[in-house]
Amino acid sequence: MGFQTLVNATQLSAVYEPMTQTLYLLAEGKAQNYLSGIAFHPDDTFEEGLKFNLMGCVGPFSKGSRHYQIDHPFKTPKAPSEVVIGDASGLQVVPVRCLGSDVVRAAQVQMPAADHLRAL
Repeated sequence: MGFQTLVNATQLSAVYEPMTQTLYLLAEGKAQNYLSGIAFHPDDTFEEGLKFNLMGCVGPFSKGSRHYQIDHPFKTPKAPSEVVIGDASGLQVVPVRCLGSDVVRAAQVQMPAADHLRAL
C-alpha cells in the first residue's frame, strides 16, 4: 500500500465560476512514474482562507517521469480572491480569476484517473 506525498508543479492556476459556484484548480508538471492519483486535497486545518495540497500516491517504485495535468473542481459559495496551494516546492499563493456571472466554463475532457497522462 502506498502513501501520500506532495507533488511538484511547474504551473498552478485557479478559476472561479459564479454561475455554478465552482472553484477550478489546475496544475501541470512532471512527476515520477511511481506517483499516481495526483489530485488537490483541501487542508481543513488552514484558518487564513482556502488551502489545498497537491498530492500523489507513492508506489510501486519505477524509473522515469511523465507529464501530468489535472483540473479539479470544488464547490464553494463564495469567490475567493486567492488560494494557497502546497506542493513539493512549498506554499504558493495563487490568484483566482473570476469568470463573469453569466459565463459558464467550457467542459473539460475527463480522464478515468485523477491525473491525466499525455503522450509526449
